[in-house]
Parts: sequence; structure tokens; C-alpha cells
Amino acid sequence: MKLILSIIVTLLTSIHAFSQAIKLPDLSYKPAPDSFNLPAGMNFGEVAGVALNSKGHILVFHRGSRPLVEFDSSGKFVRTLGDGLFKSAHGLRIDANDNIWITDIGSHLVLKLNPEGRVLMVLGKADWAGDFSEPRYGLPLFNMPTDVAFGPAGDIFVSDGYGNSRVMKFDQSGLGAQRRGEPRGRNIRRRDSKLAGAKVREEIKFSGLDRYCA
Repeated sequence: MKLILSIIVTLLTSIHAFSQAIKLPDLSYKPAPDSFNLPAGMNFGEVAGVALNSKGHILVFHRGSRPLVEFDSSGKFVRTLGDGLFKSAHGLRIDANDNIWITDIGSHLVLKLNPEGRVLMVLGKADWAGDFSEPRYGLPLFNMPTDVAFGPAGDIFVSDGYGNSRVMKFDQSGLGAQRRGEPRGRNIRRRDSKLAGAKVREEIKFSGLDRYCA
């Protein structure tokens, strides 16, 4: 026991000495308590996503009641959107037309909403977790999808995510589903060497030159 304590103390001392020896850059971030003015009696649950639209409005996607909340650029409450649509918040993206894209790991859905919160597109089947290759529904199924990204041609990429560990590609109408990687447990084997052996879980982004990072 004394030996373990001695090792821990030595490690902590080394870390402290290292942090003192290297001057880290000042990022100029300052805490901003009470940044958002919520209505009386309303509180955030666990926040899963934050995004900005073209007006500079801030959208927050959280795991409490009334999960999708819009604020103006000063943090003043504007409204909630899509009340009753969501089970378990995860990903939140705003596209070039201010449409709102969410991934819901509770209902296994990807939803596209217009700026007023009206549903424009649904990808997946509500409350059914599955694999794209399952023929019984004739449509792609997700298993806890986590994020959405958009290609230069308007294609939609979904990281499918916790359950299937792969990326799904759709055209801008939500059709023409293609798989990038195939699930093998929580890993990917493939066709697509860029994803071979990867674990696609949380986030997907485009890095330019038609390449995505998952």
C-alpha cells in the first residue's frame, strides 16, 4: 500500500513540475455564467449539441423536457422546437439553408426540420434499431445514429454510430442509400479501406477535397 501511495505522489509531483515548466497559451476564454435566459421553471438536461444558424441564433439540443431550444445571439430565449418529437438527444447540425438536422439515439432516427421546426425528412424507422441490410422494411435502419454531415454536392452522411459503427450516405432527397463500411461487432470491415478497422461512434465532418472524417 505504501509503495502504491509513493508511486501516486511521484506521478502527481512530476505532472505538476511538467505543467510549471511548459507555458501553455492563453486561449482568452472567459466563463460566462447564466449565458442563456431560460423561462421560469425550465432547465437544461444533459446538453448533447449546440449549433448556430445564419442569424447568429443559438440552438441547444439537450436531454431534458422540451429538448430543442432556440436563443438569439445574446442568449435571450426565443422558442422551443419539435416538442414531443425526440427521445434521447445526440447530434445537432444546421445546414446552409438553416434547416435543422438532429440524430436521436433513443428512437434511432435522423430528422430534418425546417427553421420553424416542421419535419421535412425522416431517415430510419422510429423505435427500430437494425442494420441497413435487413430486408423486412425496405428502408435503411440505424442503430443509435450519432451525427450528420453534408457533402459538396448536397449528399447526406450519417455516422451510425454506437450500434453499427459505419457511415451511411444518402442523396439530398434522402434516397440512394449506400453503406461506407460494414458492421462486424462494433468494428468495420470493408470495401472502404479508409474505414477498415475503425470505430465510427460520435462525429462526422467534411474536411474538404470530398473527404469526410468519422
